[in-house]
Amino acid sequence: PPRENRFVNPPPFASEVSAAREILRAAAADGASVAPCGRRTRMARHRPKAKPTHWLDCTVFRGLLWLDAEDQCCEVGAGTAPAALAAELAPHRLMLAVDAPCAESGTVGGLFLAPDLSLLHGAYGPPRDQVLGGSWLLADGAHIRSGARVVKSVAGYDLTRLLLGSRGLLGACVSLVLRLQPIPRAL
Repeated sequence: PPRENRFVNPPPFASEVSAAREILRAAAADGASVAPCGRRTRMARHRPKAKPTHWLDCTVFRGLLWLDAEDQCCEVGAGTAPAALAAELAPHRLMLAVDAPCAESGTVGGLFLAPDLSLLHGAYGPPRDQVLGGSWLLADGAHIRSGARVVKSVAGYDLTRLLLGSRGLLGACVSLVLRLQPIPRAL
């Protein structure tokens, strides 16, 4: 049978990334502080005293960029709500194996950058194990990619884990490449 590989037209990330890069460059030149944020659903728990000069709104990076149903992976914008991602994956009988708070109101970026535990942790591992790679904006405005689109990638230090563990302090998350799981038949 032909391989089911669904490529989704990416949202206009180029203009949003350019605008965010300019904000970061201007802030670096002025010595101002910038902190990335989504919908701020986890901010009170994880960074309650954060008072940057500017907030970098990462909710503009939303939508499913691509989906490879056969390899069970996808790339999604960091500002996408987990519930919206679940709705996109359901017709392909795939799911993100993370069940954590704020699925309706939070963002995928916040889900993986915050150290929340998942109710599916025992079966699928911690949420950060579902991330294969990502796209990031650094404090000087540089746009980098980490990780790979494949599950087994062993090319040096895992920069993705470092960036995920930084809770947005080392870089603003633009998109994440995620490992997916088949939806169990009982669901």
